[in-house]
Amino acid sequence: MYVYFCAEMRPQWYKLDDIPFDSMWADDIFWFPWMLASKQFYGYFTYHGMDTIISHELSTVVDFKSVTIPQCPSHLVNGSYH
Repeated sequence: MYVYFCAEMRPQWYKLDDIPFDSMWADDIFWFPWMLASKQFYGYFTYHGMDTIISHELSTVVDFKSVTIPQCPSHLVNGSYH
């Protein structure tokens, strides 16, 4: 099986074992396997800058009507990270 990946608008195909996570967005390595396994899920990622993930959560979903959207951590509400 191959998966389609678009690196900055340059489409390429990769074998599942060769997906270039090191050249993709930092969160892709976490949620891509869930997507490729056809799991229904939701999640969030908290970044410091563009590339550093400081926290994340992924959860499986049985019924999207029951999903509760997490609140933004209070230390991030004003856009700063301490």
